[in-house]
Formats: sequence, C-alpha cells, structure tokens
Amino acid sequence: MRFVRSLSLAALAACASASPSTLSRTADVAVVGTTGLRIRQSDGAKVNTVPFPLARVWSVLPSVFDSLAIPLTDLDQAKRTLGNAGMKAHKTLGKVALSTYIDCGNTQGFPSADSYDIHLTVTTQVVAAQNGGTTIGTLLEAAGKPMAFPGAFTKCTTKEKLEDQIIAIVTAKLSR
Repeated sequence: MRFVRSLSLAALAACASASPSTLSRTADVAVVGTTGLRIRQSDGAKVNTVPFPLARVWSVLPSVFDSLAIPLTDLDQAKRTLGNAGMKAHKTLGKVALSTYIDCGNTQGFPSADSYDIHLTVTTQVVAAQNGGTTIGTLLEAAGKPMAFPGAFTKCTTKEKLEDQIIAIVTAKLSR
C-alpha cells in the first residue's frame, strides 16, 4: 500500500510540473481496491503542421471555430492559444452529431454521445514550425452523463475528427 501511495504522489507531482501553456498529455491516477494502481494518460493534443505562416493561421482560427459552432471563451495572443474552456452540448455540435467527434460508449445500443449531456473543452495552440509553416495542436476533452439520471460525468474520448476538421478548414481558407 505504501508503494501505491508513493507512485500516486510521484505521478501527480510529474503532472503538476508540466507547463500550463502547452497542450501536453496528463495522467489520471486511480487506486483500484487495495491491490492495484491504474494510470491512464489522457488523449493529449493532436498536432499537425500546415505549410502556412503563423500570422496567417492565427488570423483565420477564430472564423474556423465559429464555423464549427464553438464559441470562443479564451483567446491569448501572447501564447497563440484560443478555444472554449467549458461548453455544454447535447446531441450536436453545430449540425454535426456529437458521436462524430467523441466516443462516450454505447450502453443503450446507440452512441451515448448523441443522448448524453456533454461538457466539452476545445483548445488550439499554434507555433511557428521550423520549415516556415505552422504547427497546430488541438486538445479536445469531453465528459458526458445521461440526462435522465443524476450522477457524475464520465470521460469521453476523442475520435480526432474535430481536430482533423480544424486543420481541413484552416487549409481550405488559406489555400484560396
């Protein structure tokens, strides 16, 4: 048991030392009964590089989020980070079924993401790439719970479709 506590504290300390301005992986640590420890990494940011200068990519990102029906709540010019730190969604994001973007299980015989109350966080950060292009990192985090039952939200996982859609829209807007 002492080993489990030590490992838990070490894992939490490692997570706490990460820079808050980066879109990095984090670990969830849970003690399973009295016999085991489960450490699970989050999905982390999906990172792609596009062949356009940083200033041009940064200038179109607000319209990209708007076209995906994600209202901006956070915009940090200095860190080149923008997104929504906590929006609620039900069934769809814009006109797209939530199950297209996230997986919350399939307990009723159909994708739970389409019937759950969903809490979404979408954050994108851009940095200049070495080749003159721009690296775009997008972190999507989601949690859901059935509407009809009280209880805690459970973690949903990204299907990386929203992250891919951000890249596709940026590329389309800047290729014109």
